[in-house]
Amino acid sequence: MASPFLTPWLRGFATLCLMSMAVPPVWAQTVQGTVLDAESGAPIHTADVVLLAMDDSVVGGDITDEEGRFVLRGPGAGSYRLRATRLGFASFTTEAFALEPGQNVLAELRLELNPIPLDSLAAIVEGQKPRRLVRVGFYKRQARGFGSFLSPDDIEDRHPVYTTDLFWGMSGVRVRRGRLDSWDVVQFRRPGCRLSVSIDGMVVQIGGPPGRSRDWQGLLHVNDIEAIEVYPSVAGVPAWAFGTVSPCGAILIWTNGSL
Repeated sequence: MASPFLTPWLRGFATLCLMSMAVPPVWAQTVQGTVLDAESGAPIHTADVVLLAMDDSVVGGDITDEEGRFVLRGPGAGSYRLRATRLGFASFTTEAFALEPGQNVLAELRLELNPIPLDSLAAIVEGQKPRRLVRVGFYKRQARGFGSFLSPDDIEDRHPVYTTDLFWGMSGVRVRRGRLDSWDVVQFRRPGCRLSVSIDGMVVQIGGPPGRSRDWQGLLHVNDIEAIEVYPSVAGVPAWAFGTVSPCGAILIWTNGSL
């Protein structure tokens, strides 16, 4: 049920918040905006924002950053709704709005406080996430669920000796055993797919032949690797990498800065 606080704004959503603009073809149509505290106007970070089709199926999702911002990509033109949820706030779903081809919809969602009463609270202190991985959006992309991820804890649990040890069992890739005098090689599982690889945001291989995979492996020591992202398609790949990845997907590697 729509909040009374937001009802007047929602009546103008489809006309006041639509902005036609040229966007890259890979983006098609987008929905972007902010999630704010209805009372204070402060941005709400780590809110879960999803794009709903008219049958209530989730067709896109994002988690707000520290400024409360989110960006969603529409799978196609049509009518959609937005739903925002955050612990401690009342969930909110907008009225339906039209999303046209090549259109960018701007939205501002305001959530009302909904404190959760607690009889008792047990605090569990977890290790702090590496700031560098937070800054580059690793955990944000991991939460979206696209691709396959290895966090620093995952890497530590594997006790790797070689770089290729980290890729065994990861979804979307396979490790091909090399000859006695050569390295093992990481390849996409899909036949004919060629690797695109970036290290700390710098593209080191753009869809090169599978046999050249060893080139980028030679740039790394297993102890330098802090996190890995594997995308077997372009879905979920960060926007900055779109023009430099193979249509088959990409491998993003993050190091601990010791390179």
